Amino acid sequence: MTCPPITMHNIDAAEWLRLKAMAQAKTGVSVASDSGTYTGHGFTVTWGYIDGTLSILITNHPTFVSCDYVNGLIRHGIASL
Repeated sequence: MTCPPITMHNIDAAEWLRLKAMAQAKTGVSVASDSGTYTGHGFTVTWGYIDGTLSILITNHPTFVSCDYVNGLIRHGIASL
């Protein structure tokens, strides 16, 4: 089940570093590069950060977790910076 993509613009390098640290702290997911894929706990998440634009796509998630819920958590985390 692929969720609608999340695309955020005007993310500067400092915000990107904070987002990577937040991902590690809150989920244990290490975001070591500007693009990649994480698979675990029933989720598959792909991300890419290029020229201030962050794209996140969830291509698999447990059936009991809705796309609205998980995308909302991601958007809330980004907005909290």
